[in-house]
Amino acid sequence: MARALSQEELAHQADVHQAYLSGVERGKRNASVLVLDRIAKALGVDIDRLFTRDE
Repeated sequence: MARALSQEELAHQADVHQAYLSGVERGKRNASVLVLDRIAKALGVDIDRLFTRDE
């Protein structure tokens, strides 16, 4: 949300299918480290940022 990317745009930039990304977001699918790395790069953050919560 902070990057103002739609799920579709993020999926495209991370080179994953939108339905797969949706499943990862909802906790229905488990992403590999390689896919998480691509998502992090598409968001412009380090991969560890995907595992921390904003407080």
